[in-house]
Amino acid sequence: MNNLKDKLSNICAWITGIGGVILGAQIAGQITLPTWLTSILGTLVGIAVISTQILTGKNPDGTTKTPEQIAEQLKK
Repeated sequence: MNNLKDKLSNICAWITGIGGVILGAQIAGQITLPTWLTSILGTLVGIAVISTQILTGKNPDGTTKTPEQIAEQLKK
């Protein structure tokens, strides 16, 4: 659990990248997907993006940073 943020961020990045390419290809007319698959891909990409944003500013174990940690980072 000490590297939860890194693992989840990597998974979300792959979902966003692969899903984005597939959805982009469909929008460009290069492939045709069923509506249900487009909906699922769009939902997965959206959840991955939201998850990445939620993890922004967290410690590697997923806990919220303390005010002291934030103040120390701002000094650097």
